Amino acid sequence: MLDHVHLQVHLLPEVPPTVPLSRFVGLLKGRSSRLLRMAFPQLRRLPARWSLPWVVSTVGGVPLALAVARRYVQNQQAASRR
Repeated sequence: MLDHVHLQVHLLPEVPPTVPLSRFVGLLKGRSSRLLRMAFPQLRRLPARWSLPWVVSTVGGVPLALAVARRYVQNQQAASRR
């Protein structure tokens, strides 16, 4: 039986500078965990939904870096559909 899944999520959210990134990531992980448990009841009995580590990289204020990051996320989405 499957007891864990490795998942990478690539997002380009716009978060106001007044919102701590740790708070944003916590809300994102909490909400997605709830949605996954609702969609897949077998996940409810697993002890943890997400591991603690996460990485954030900022690209705001540098148009070229934002374009490169956006293209990277789009390429990852296209690759996952194949």
